[in-house]
Amino acid sequence: MVERIGSRSTPAALKDVARTFGESDVTVSTDATRVANGSVELVDTSTSTVSRPADGTSTTSSTGKGVVVVPSSDLSSIEVTVSSNVSGGEGVRVTDSDANTLDSVSGSYNGNETVTLNASLSAESKYYVAVDGPDGWEAGTNENVSYPYESKWLDMVSGVDTVESWDGGSEDDTVAYSIESITATNDSVTSGSVTVEFGTPGTPPPDAVGWDVAYMTRTLNGETVEIYVQEAQGSPGWTDVAGPIRRGDSIPADPENDVRFRVKFSRSDTSSNPTLDSILRRYKL
Repeated sequence: MVERIGSRSTPAALKDVARTFGESDVTVSTDATRVANGSVELVDTSTSTVSRPADGTSTTSSTGKGVVVVPSSDLSSIEVTVSSNVSGGEGVRVTDSDANTLDSVSGSYNGNETVTLNASLSAESKYYVAVDGPDGWEAGTNENVSYPYESKWLDMVSGVDTVESWDGGSEDDTVAYSIESITATNDSVTSGSVTVEFGTPGTPPPDAVGWDVAYMTRTLNGETVEIYVQEAQGSPGWTDVAGPIRRGDSIPADPENDVRFRVKFSRSDTSSNPTLDSILRRYKL
């Protein structure tokens, strides 16, 4: 809701304010962040899911078949969903690029079942995630693939049609095998962001002539909270027009366009908790 501040002897300023980030006319979009106790902060644990197209067929196999993945951050576990056409699988595992098994779950696995593998995966290293089975088991496949498939914490970069200890893995980037999606868990989140939008349509009220300044309050705790101004410029959408800004900086945007804030958080110590505590945009009268 637009508020007025000032006295009767001076023109009243118009402003949009987010004090708790739960206001009815405030919309926040979080990425590895959350609203807690009236502020925005980094999450403790974040997940992301990478998926490839669903199975188109299946193939008979006597070896482990799966996909090649590369984390963008150190991970503590992955949750693996077996693809729809798998039949007769007898285990799911994750190995390093030399096919040393890091964790495995045995049992009978068929299409669309999900298992958790508790393995420490290092950022920018290559791993194989595969389903194993007896001679003649059915591995789900899709040959209509276009690698890489990406998510925040994990990318799927190829298929692997042989995962054996004696030869590492035989990679094939023209087909996907047996694994349809993987959810990665990152419990050492060091960066994230949030966008803060105000009510629709968001352009200045009739008695305002444009945008004036932005104000914010932050609790840094020795870390970094950076605020950027974004302007709605049509296709492709929101564009950064200023930032990182300081308290009281002007908003360099066309008065006919909406503006919002993009806030970046980063920390070197995961026990630190930098927060965005409030933010406002003021109209020019």
